[in-house]
Amino acid sequence: MHYTANIYDPVGGLDTILSAASKFNADRFLYALKYKNWDERKLELMGNEVATYRGKLESEYNRLVEFSKVFNKEFATMNNKCFSSALTMLHKLRSGISETKRLFTKFCPRARQESLRRTIANKPASAYDYAYISADTYQLPLFRFEEYPACVSGLYNEMEKFFLLLTRCIQLCKQVLDDEKKIKNDNKYCKYLFEEFKNKVLREIADIIMMISPNSDYLSEKKNPAIASRNNYENDEAWAPVGFHNFTKTDVKLLVIKQVFEEEEACNLTKMEILLFGKDQHKVEKYRHIITHFDELIPENYHRKRLPGKSIQMFFQFVGIPSGLELQATDYFNETYLSNAENRFNTVTYQAINGHKKEVLKDENGEYKAFTDNIKRRFYNVLTLQKASNY
Repeated sequence: MHYTANIYDPVGGLDTILSAASKFNADRFLYALKYKNWDERKLELMGNEVATYRGKLESEYNRLVEFSKVFNKEFATMNNKCFSSALTMLHKLRSGISETKRLFTKFCPRARQESLRRTIANKPASAYDYAYISADTYQLPLFRFEEYPACVSGLYNEMEKFFLLLTRCIQLCKQVLDDEKKIKNDNKYCKYLFEEFKNKVLREIADIIMMISPNSDYLSEKKNPAIASRNNYENDEAWAPVGFHNFTKTDVKLLVIKQVFEEEEACNLTKMEILLFGKDQHKVEKYRHIITHFDELIPENYHRKRLPGKSIQMFFQFVGIPSGLELQATDYFNETYLSNAENRFNTVTYQAINGHKKEVLKDENGEYKAFTDNIKRRFYNVLTLQKASNY
């Protein structure tokens, strides 16, 4: 008779294995040995075999621990389009599960008519259900371990350690899956994870987005299931729980790129401005204006030919340039600054600007605060008055 571990339902498979492993104890083990005609050599070999299983399972457990630290912090994964979190967990435990099944199968009765009658609707019987070591009813042994050869207690000890480790693995899997379920029920947190993913993607594509065609087939509903799904929802918050852990990283990256193109088309902003500052058109227009009139922020006693890198770094901190986009921000700043032919200074390099970052962040002498106060006084108040004069 063929015994199988039924894991076609992944979560149910984890529960089945966990239940069977939790039943393992000394009494069931000795009861099982009664029905298996094994000699001492066979038991010693089995003990060594289980020790090898445990070594592999320990490696899988360590990988699971690392995986669990980041899994629910990532909006999208590298799995394929029919992604299943539970199946991913089982894949991480692949050898542990196959070896557990092998162990239980060794302790199953041989195929007899009685066993065949247990098979319901022609489905294969589960090794976890019918192994002697997980039996619901069993006869208590007449003797304890000290009455048996050392190989018996040796095998039992190895199996006990293996099942304890397996239990820890499965409990960790179930905890991660439970956490994932809770996250899917939290729209705002799913949106937060999507925004985090989006910001990371924007940093990655900043150098190449200008080369991507908005008419690419990969940005269409037909080619991209994430884009097709997102188009059915009014906003990111409504879609985020549906998108969380349901699409590949590649598909969601392309969705983010498509959103940048759509935002660019909907407002008077460039793709780079959206990457650097977001899609608030009024805010970005203020930043443009400040950059083109940046000379007004340079101290009168400054007499060098190039712009002061520290002043630009203070501006970057003021507008909140995303981490990782400082180089692109430098190129944008220089290009925008030079668009005003009346400006007096030459541009500076990224290195000259970035060299002042720690100093500006500390702001021990209050220079950054004075700089931002000057920006607000010169530009924001003026823009507000100009806006008011239009009414």
